[in-house]
Amino acid sequence: MLTHYCDLIAIPQEDRTQTQVINDLMQALHRYLPRYNNRAAGHIALSFPAYGLDRTLGGMIRLHGREADLQELWGELQRVSGYALISPVQAVPGTVQGYASFIRRQFKGASAARRLKARYDKKGAGQWTEPLAAAVAAKYNTRQRLPFARLQSAGSGQVMRLFIERRIAAMPQEGQFTGYGLSKPAPEQPFATVPLF
Repeated sequence: MLTHYCDLIAIPQEDRTQTQVINDLMQALHRYLPRYNNRAAGHIALSFPAYGLDRTLGGMIRLHGREADLQELWGELQRVSGYALISPVQAVPGTVQGYASFIRRQFKGASAARRLKARYDKKGAGQWTEPLAAAVAAKYNTRQRLPFARLQSAGSGQVMRLFIERRIAAMPQEGQFTGYGLSKPAPEQPFATVPLF
């Protein structure tokens, strides 16, 4: 149950924009959140109160969860207090504006198109045609307009974009959250929501 929240407000630095600070905060949160979101009873979810501002995630990350989980995480987050204001853990207000799901969206790009062409080439001559090449290029080369966080893999060092879509919901919905704090898809279940306020 998401009964409490706390906010992380990005403090722009001399050499880091607000968006870059949000990326750093998302990177730090991804180190901690899997531990909470793999528990049977505990979940910590994220929302972005200024989502879409200048096509970004905005300058604030709101963490939602149970009071005990957020208090524990709050202590660990003191490591990022040099570049984020961390609000105290508080109860969710009795009246909210609505509910939303924040969902990871994955898009295939040019590398996926190259792999697809290689698979067709392996099948034999004549499989990869000009109309097919044009259709694949149109599908995989579309520009995405969703806000995203830029994260770096701890294992490979590769940089990836974590595209995040916000879906407004009419009613609250319980559910699971990923290691990024986003709504986790489940078969034939609506996405879990967080309150908006």
